[in-house]
Amino acid sequence: MAIITINVFVIVYIREEGFPAEDRVYWRQVTWDDFQGTPLIPNRFDASIATYIDLEYDSVFQKTVARASMSPKLSWKNEGMLSEHLLRHEQYHFNLTEVYARQMSNIIKAKPNESTDFYESKRDSLVEKLKNENQMYDTYTDHGTIIDQQRFWEFDIDLSLRLYSDDGIGFTDMYTGVRMDFLREPEPFMLINEIDELIMGHVLQAYGMSFLSSVIVSDYIDHSNFEEYIKFHYEDDVEIISVEWSLSDSLSIARVWATNSVKQREILDKWILKDTELYRLNCQYSTAGLTATGGFNTMSDIFLNSFEVVDVTGYWDRLLDNVSSPYSNDWFGETKAGYFGFSGRYSFSDKGDLIIPYLPFTDHRPVKLSMAIVDQQKLFFSDSNYLYSFKIDSENIPEKDFIVSVGHLHYEDSNMDTSIYYYHNLVVESR
Repeated sequence: MAIITINVFVIVYIREEGFPAEDRVYWRQVTWDDFQGTPLIPNRFDASIATYIDLEYDSVFQKTVARASMSPKLSWKNEGMLSEHLLRHEQYHFNLTEVYARQMSNIIKAKPNESTDFYESKRDSLVEKLKNENQMYDTYTDHGTIIDQQRFWEFDIDLSLRLYSDDGIGFTDMYTGVRMDFLREPEPFMLINEIDELIMGHVLQAYGMSFLSSVIVSDYIDHSNFEEYIKFHYEDDVEIISVEWSLSDSLSIARVWATNSVKQREILDKWILKDTELYRLNCQYSTAGLTATGGFNTMSDIFLNSFEVVDVTGYWDRLLDNVSSPYSNDWFGETKAGYFGFSGRYSFSDKGDLIIPYLPFTDHRPVKLSMAIVDQQKLFFSDSNYLYSFKIDSENIPEKDFIVSVGHLHYEDSNMDTSIYYYHNLVVESR
């Protein structure tokens, strides 16, 4: 069988001057339809994108603005070599131009009253740096053909875009206070494992790998058995390559590098036991078809080292009225702290139904029943379609302000004679 290998190359072309207004696309996701030029003959590349940093005067706000643009007429592609991978590589050339356009915007913001010559001089200096970084991007990724480096450069450019945005870098879990450098919105998850530990956190699938942060509520872990506990959590087909331990009475850390040869996956973990709180940070990627993995390991290091725990009390104070945080010990029938409570502000649907975000778990125990008592009179049970929220139909909502007691029962606390109802009160204002 003959094996044909096709190398895909991309070159970026930085203009020395701006594009005509009719031939200009400002920064966004590009498609192959945006590449309308004629390929240069001869050449060894499969596509070329022409980008620039425009300086424009906004007459409405009376200020100079910087914007990344591309020229469709000067950007071209080889019709026989198009692919999503090639387009993504090209997109990140454009994204890199946007990074430098944002740097230019910061210069304008810091010095808003300078002359046009001043701004153009600063822009020209940034364009030179942009040329150099685009060359580095193509060199390190071999024009997108070295997969781990291509993914790392995507990660690094996205990191720069977040750094020069109003959003900033990092995502904070408002339940646990864990802050991590997720560069995109992660998905929340919650589960109870085979030894009845509650695990809650967030996961992101991006850049050819997975990034996960979680809190584990466990009755089995303390600083004396930390090493034994960590090793127990790896499956039989997972080989632990190395472990770096840092142990003390109040802070224990394990940095684990493991591999699953059956599933062809590399696993990089960071376990942190801080006082009585256990955190697991995890990165994984497939090694199938890879000749190098350095880019994935670098992304893992950046993510795992971004961990911190922040105080989220202020968030709950601002967001919720007359409600305790999920770590409240203000329970009816029991005093120990646990994981339950409101996960956001209530809202009304288009039909007028009341939607209350609610987390129906405490510790690692399964919930028997979730329910709400409206105005100390009407009892409603949770809707299976609203796993992490509570819905009360519009016809059952009082016209005046009222109180909703939202809570749940545990299997182990409930029998035929009596049940303990764990709840929070929420004041709902009339519409």
